Amino acid sequence: GLDRLKPYDLFVPIVKASPVHIPYDEAVGLVCASVSMLGRDFCDTLELGLLDGWVDRYGNEGKHSGAFTASCYLSDPAVLLNYKEDVLQSLFTMAHEGAHAMHTWYSIRHNPFSRYAYSILEAETVANVHERLLASYLIDRETDVQRKAFLLEQQVEGMLAKLLRQTMLADFEHQVQCGEEEGRPFTLETMRSLYRDLLVHYYGPDVDFDPLSDLEFLTIGHFYQAYYVYTYPVGAAASLVLADKLVARDPEAIESYLALLKRGGSRYPVDSLAAAGCPIGSSGTYEQAMDEFAQAVTAFARSLEKLPPQT
Repeated sequence: GLDRLKPYDLFVPIVKASPVHIPYDEAVGLVCASVSMLGRDFCDTLELGLLDGWVDRYGNEGKHSGAFTASCYLSDPAVLLNYKEDVLQSLFTMAHEGAHAMHTWYSIRHNPFSRYAYSILEAETVANVHERLLASYLIDRETDVQRKAFLLEQQVEGMLAKLLRQTMLADFEHQVQCGEEEGRPFTLETMRSLYRDLLVHYYGPDVDFDPLSDLEFLTIGHFYQAYYVYTYPVGAAASLVLADKLVARDPEAIESYLALLKRGGSRYPVDSLAAAGCPIGSSGTYEQAMDEFAQAVTAFARSLEKLPPQT
């Protein structure tokens, strides 16, 4: 119904969010239940860590914002959260950081110091697997049509951001790097032109970008660490493939996934993920990920048909 579709219009939710109130301890229970297929030992360790000593839970004056997990070979993982009981994303952040913590916990116990540190690609793959498992768990058990539609929309938006937008950013970085190696000079104007071309290519001609939209690349902090951004879309695609097998409770897939956590940094990331059942060098991995995305869009569209008329 819009004469012109602006990029910020894409962020307007279709489904009104339902209020949530999930106390921290309840959130831990949901996160642990969503990974129950990984076994009792895994869940017990994760639950104990989230409840008893690994986590700085809540926001506080002067505290660092966001969330991250720090590791040390001689100690347990240290997780920083700013958990909010009325923000659903806080639940997914807990699942994400809990995955990093368990990845570190297993790696430390199965590798010498020289091989325990794993790559960013492996880290983001594992963290996204756990977010996907949580989403699947919540969606499958939700009976309220409004809340279920909202969860499905959030799932689609998350996939869209990680699979498509982050791919666009990685594409931009790669083209800039290749141009520099070929001796092509890059100025602000040539980089703006490249970024605008990519915006149109990835978002399509129907989105009306503002004159300054092509300056957005200057605000992407990860560009200041070379070849970091690509790990997000590749990790997201790999996570969809791995999570699909775990949701199906495939015993071989579960064993392979736990082995991935235990390997830590002992193998090259491509080889380690391939051994877990996800060859990231194969186009089939990305085709399967996009199939998962298409199925998520279809499920969301069907959920909208079940909503009562909006007043």
